[in-house]
Amino acid sequence: MKSAPEGAVGYVDADVRDSAAIIAGALETLDFSQPVAILLLFTLAYVEDPEAAAVVPSLMAALPSGSYAAIYHLASDLGPALEEAVRQWNTMMPAQPLTLRPAARVAGLAAGLDPVPPGLVPVTDWRPAADDPGFEHVIPVHAIVARKP
Repeated sequence: MKSAPEGAVGYVDADVRDSAAIIAGALETLDFSQPVAILLLFTLAYVEDPEAAAVVPSLMAALPSGSYAAIYHLASDLGPALEEAVRQWNTMMPAQPLTLRPAARVAGLAAGLDPVPPGLVPVTDWRPAADDPGFEHVIPVHAIVARKP
């Protein structure tokens, strides 16, 4: 990985459930006296309940006010096709099962944070430009960006 001279790039090899390791690794690159963003893009689908509910609060607890969490999560309530694909995945990969979640449970993962408008929506609806092409089918992924007060 490379960075521009005025920036920095780092990598933390850790399980998303190990917030202490993630924060310790991130502190080697990031300045936690300033707001930062945590991107959990499809990651939480690999964390089963009840552990998933603790991931975002655990990570956000170490961050200063004004920090953000962005979450993309596979949806159980935006169409049936994904459910069959995940069932097949879980049969083939029992050591790394995927968990689909409905909107209410994805919103719960960001509890205590202030959602950025438009809030929790299908990923294709998150701030599309007026001239963006539409999609014939809903992509079964929930998206939310939320700010730590």
